[in-house]
Amino acid sequence: MRSRPRCSRSTIAWSSALLLAALPGCQPASELGLAAPSSKGPRPAASKRPESRVQESKLGPVSVTLRLSPKEPRLGDAIFLTLEATTCAGVELCMPDFGDALGRFDVISFAPSDDELPDGGQRVTQRYELAPPMSGLQSIPSLLVEFFDRRPGQDPSKPRELLTEPVTFEVASLLPEGQLGSAMAAPRPALPPLPKPTVAERSWPWLLLALALGAALLTARSWRHWRRQRLRVTAYDRALARLEQLAAGGWPQGLELDGWYVELSHLIRSYLEQRFGLRAPELTTEEFIRVAGRSDALAEAQRAQLRDFLKRCDQVKFAGYEPGAGESEELLASARRFLSETRVKRTEATTKPKGGPAHASV
Repeated sequence: MRSRPRCSRSTIAWSSALLLAALPGCQPASELGLAAPSSKGPRPAASKRPESRVQESKLGPVSVTLRLSPKEPRLGDAIFLTLEATTCAGVELCMPDFGDALGRFDVISFAPSDDELPDGGQRVTQRYELAPPMSGLQSIPSLLVEFFDRRPGQDPSKPRELLTEPVTFEVASLLPEGQLGSAMAAPRPALPPLPKPTVAERSWPWLLLALALGAALLTARSWRHWRRQRLRVTAYDRALARLEQLAAGGWPQGLELDGWYVELSHLIRSYLEQRFGLRAPELTTEEFIRVAGRSDALAEAQRAQLRDFLKRCDQVKFAGYEPGAGESEELLASARRFLSETRVKRTEATTKPKGGPAHASV
């Protein structure tokens, strides 16, 4: 069964007005107090946008606008912070990291955007929705915007920095002014004093701490000794394995010379650091020769051999000298002899260290 359509009040009003107008002597509908119904209905009042704190900064081709809304927030309101940077073509912007300088505020949402302007410039926007931690005076510290100016005549490798001014604002309390004190609960009564600890109760934590520190120091000392001895025993194996890899790759020529000699020199320097504790890889050749001359780790003949080896490597690395295959083979054999002469001897490796196990030779 089909339902009967319902008439709206506006339809009934228009029908009554037309009927009265058709009768002779009847007054118009407007004079009878019948207003024509509006098809659009009443318009809702336009929502007033909350006022914002606006701060603008400019440095060279970059303009930065910082907006904080609402201007006078209350505790519990969401605070919207918008950081907008605009620049021209040829300038690269670097915006702050997420949540940078906003540690006191809870970040509810974050919406970044990046738009290209018609003139080829760039507009980058970061919009935060924040929650204030408490009422009272709050502050958002300065935000850092970096940019690289890649336009002609500028230095593209040096970044420039633009710092915004801090934004200070007041977060109003939810309670009416003057009622904050009355809304607070009364203080609780003071707790009774604790009984004084005995001498044993005061001493046993320090005794346990001393025992733990002593055990930790002994463990660290034993581990360092074991680690030092292990490095001495295995440094030769590692260096020899890398040396054999160089030899298996064939003798270098042309563009391969520099990399081959750099690897050979670094191999010997790393071995000396692990074997004798010399900071060889961090020093230049001249600095290392002076350090090796003051150390008792190497004999005089070994220092002379090492000095000649490093200088021959430097001739290729820095002077552009191009040795032949025979010279490369001879220098590799010299490195192998140096490793063999300075390796850990069997009697040294098998001597049982104090407080630690014996180690086998390699």
